[in-house]
Amino acid sequence: MSNIRSRIREFLGMLLVVAGVTVLALTRTPVLEPANGVLVGGLLLIVAGVVVEIKMIKSL
Repeated sequence: MSNIRSRIREFLGMLLVVAGVTVLALTRTPVLEPANGVLVGGLLLIVAGVVVEIKMIKSL
């Protein structure tokens, strides 16, 4: 169990960035295009991923 957590923690920043990009890509569909909350959510996921990656790099 601890091995799984350490592997997830290792890639958490990248997973957040990929999730944010996926959310932003989904907003290009006509159904989600006018949803500003979804756009902000995608942006926040990307920013959180970058912050986590920077913290992980600095902790090495």
